Amino acid sequence: MNQDTDDWDRRTHRMSVLADYLSTSYLPSAWATREPRNANALVLHAWTRLVQGRSQGHLEDAAKVTESCFRAAELAPEDPAPWVVLLGVSRLELWKQQQVFAV
Repeated sequence: MNQDTDDWDRRTHRMSVLADYLSTSYLPSAWATREPRNANALVLHAWTRLVQGRSQGHLEDAAKVTESCFRAAELAPEDPAPWVVLLGVSRLELWKQQQVFAV
């Protein structure tokens, strides 16, 4: 995935569509495992886990998804996608208001 810094909203939308489509695939997990320093791989993997969690009503490993988001944000600080996923995690996991405001 190309980092198009001029159009973050379009890129983030594409990521969300891919995550919905790939939510039952092993591909995002394999990509994140193969390239642990690739922010795109980490975000897509976290987003697919979030999509799975929404369908199940909870995340299997919220801490791991959160960690992937923070690592992706660290690797690509200009990218809003990790924060979008993290907000989704906070909503699904019913974080307290203070935790959400920190995001």
